[in-house]
Amino acid sequence: MSTYFEVKLRQVPKHLEDEISGHCFSFDATGVMESMDFHQMRDDYAPTEIEKDLKSLVAYFNEKPKDEFFKVFKEKFTEIEVELAEQENKDWMEEWKKDFKAFPLAEDYWVVPSWLEAPEEAKKSLRIDPGMAFGTGTHDTTQLASKLILNTLKPIKSEVQTGLDVGTGTGILAMLMAKELECKMTCTEIDDDARVVARENFAINDFKNIDLPDQQIESLKDTYDFVVANIIDGVLIKLKKELIDKTKVDGYLLLTGILEEREENFKREFLNDESIEIQSRVQQGEWVGFLVRRRALA
Repeated sequence: MSTYFEVKLRQVPKHLEDEISGHCFSFDATGVMESMDFHQMRDDYAPTEIEKDLKSLVAYFNEKPKDEFFKVFKEKFTEIEVELAEQENKDWMEEWKKDFKAFPLAEDYWVVPSWLEAPEEAKKSLRIDPGMAFGTGTHDTTQLASKLILNTLKPIKSEVQTGLDVGTGTGILAMLMAKELECKMTCTEIDDDARVVARENFAINDFKNIDLPDQQIESLKDTYDFVVANIIDGVLIKLKKELIDKTKVDGYLLLTGILEEREENFKREFLNDESIEIQSRVQQGEWVGFLVRRRALA
């Protein structure tokens, strides 16, 4: 069994962080990780680190550190707590794959990992290799959006020739629309790694009618019959103008990723707009979704 060693260092004064890290590397540490806490000041921005005077570090070693490594903590940095542990080396991607099974997404559709065969009960399947992207289909918001898409599209299939998936992640919703409608799909995604994953998933499923450019929604020139955005509500509010502008007049805009506790604020900030009309509201767990239609203004 292949193993490695980790040394947990607690109560490290902030002003000693660099010195302690340097000490670890001088004894052949392969890396030093800092445990950090974050808070999110606003829903539409990245989290901010909570600054602390005392830090927690973890140093990694291929072999057990020599006694001299620990001596400095006993003699010089006595306030720092030290814990040594031997860990088994694992291929974490392979470990994760063991637990990722095929599962029902919505109606006849199943999400099937690319390395597994589709189960017999999966009448329609979307194959994915999630990689580092968000949106494997297990989250309530993705399932909520999938159900809304299928329920909405049935009576209006003939009206939808083009679709847009904003924040596509693994590409599940884009693939669902492309397969159900056989329409031309465009996607946007801000994360570089996620774009790579989504394009690979489109290729795995042999989709030729899905385009994922590097540019973002504000740079797109076209408008679309059906726009989907499964993103946290704060970001939806931030993108309100672009989302409505990219929806054709009389077209549909599907919005999921809204926490029930923030629904009233979302209604005020996004839905209270004369250019759109609410068609339906759905909920799964603590998450809410809305289907709206863009109006023609005089």
